[in-house]
Amino acid sequence: MIVVECKSDNVTIKPNDYGQGDNYSRLTGARFFVTHNSRETKYWRVLHDKMPKSLEEIGNIPSSSATDKEIEELISTLKVFKEDEFARLLHECHNVIRNREKLDPAAAFDEIAKILFIKVYVERELREKRQRKNLFNVEYLDNQLGKHPLNTLFEQTKEAYEDDKIFETDEEIRLRPATGREIVKLLERYNLSDTSEDIKGIALSVS
Repeated sequence: MIVVECKSDNVTIKPNDYGQGDNYSRLTGARFFVTHNSRETKYWRVLHDKMPKSLEEIGNIPSSSATDKEIEELISTLKVFKEDEFARLLHECHNVIRNREKLDPAAAFDEIAKILFIKVYVERELREKRQRKNLFNVEYLDNQLGKHPLNTLFEQTKEAYEDDKIFETDEEIRLRPATGREIVKLLERYNLSDTSEDIKGIALSVS
């Protein structure tokens, strides 16, 4: 199921540096590959239908108690952001808000930042409570009562960050529900809480 390759801490974690483990993953039919160098650990989905060294970074691996269904969900779940990909995605979100809400760039990015904070809050809550079901998705929003379920999540997020004084008490997401849903749809398949600090810096820089 899982192949792990360890190297010394002076070897950076790049797929090309871990060719032996990648080959073992393919030979054994393993679905996950873990790279470790004493300083950090990264997790990869092994793409058996592609050439060797075609790995896709993911946010986690299954626990020992995971069921087959949970493993399948994890395989298809959140992908870790890459810096250029994240920047492109932020611009896609900005374009959605600009076209639908006619907001200026600063106001549009303020709304995106709020939704990014919701995403991090939900991911961390699920991790701390050891739950695997992702609540940051359009399916969850569509099944909630009320006119603006995203704002309900935002209220919980504000409470979680209350000590940091990031948001005003009366602050809310100032987007129509359909626009907020579209932003969630763009972001839902990515994992932000496991993303590098450089990428988090990009997110914070637009808030």
